[in-house]
Amino acid sequence: MGFYPPLWTQLLETAKGEMQCSLFRQHPFLPDKRTAVDGECYEVLLSVIARYEKEQLPVEHGFSDKKHDMAALVCVFELHKGTGVNNCKLYDNIGSFCSVIKKAAQDAIPSGYAVLAPISAVSREAHTTAVKAQATALLQDAEYLHGTPNEQGKKAYFGHAVLKRVCLSVFYPDSRKSLCTFPEFQQSLPVKLLALVHFVLTVYKNHGKDTNPSLNAKELEASYYRFLQSIQAVARHHSKGPRFEKMLASWASEGI
Repeated sequence: MGFYPPLWTQLLETAKGEMQCSLFRQHPFLPDKRTAVDGECYEVLLSVIARYEKEQLPVEHGFSDKKHDMAALVCVFELHKGTGVNNCKLYDNIGSFCSVIKKAAQDAIPSGYAVLAPISAVSREAHTTAVKAQATALLQDAEYLHGTPNEQGKKAYFGHAVLKRVCLSVFYPDSRKSLCTFPEFQQSLPVKLLALVHFVLTVYKNHGKDTNPSLNAKELEASYYRFLQSIQAVARHHSKGPRFEKMLASWASEGI
């Protein structure tokens, strides 16, 4: 990024924000990096350049022939400070794309869901069995999605405090506010992040701990689309749907 002068750098930062927004709202499972650079990233870059031209926003002369190189930069997703990884390429592997979300979920899940082995589980086998049993119970009937029961004893679907914590830390962090500039992130919070929380819980279910496995795109995509079916069922419900939408809007308002 340091190769480009200030105005082009500003344009590229705008394009990177557009790309992140596009990924989170539309395409969580894009093709390999080369295909993406020549396709989605290039299209996003051209749309930002076209908007600059339409609004007559200035950029320095002499860099219009660097569009393909710029598109590769648009594919860079800047991770949170302190994750130990900087400027990971989104399309090197699916793990790079999910690393911020996965880390946020990893930090929140053990204590937020009490996915912890009891003191009595001394051996490694007992520890693993206990954690797997807890994760399995949470995933059964989407229990991990439920919030605190209200005065009538009813739990809010998709209202668990862990989900809220992960959503706000990923989409509305203090260190990176670029997504907050997009109207759709100001109005409501995207639901796709919740499917990735489900995936991390599945890791606990299968292994009894976070083994930090290489995330398999097909496995993650299958989990994601299973989750969307649950989302759609709630969204279609005459009373649960409006409550769900109102909750996401309130989370976005709090994040901003």
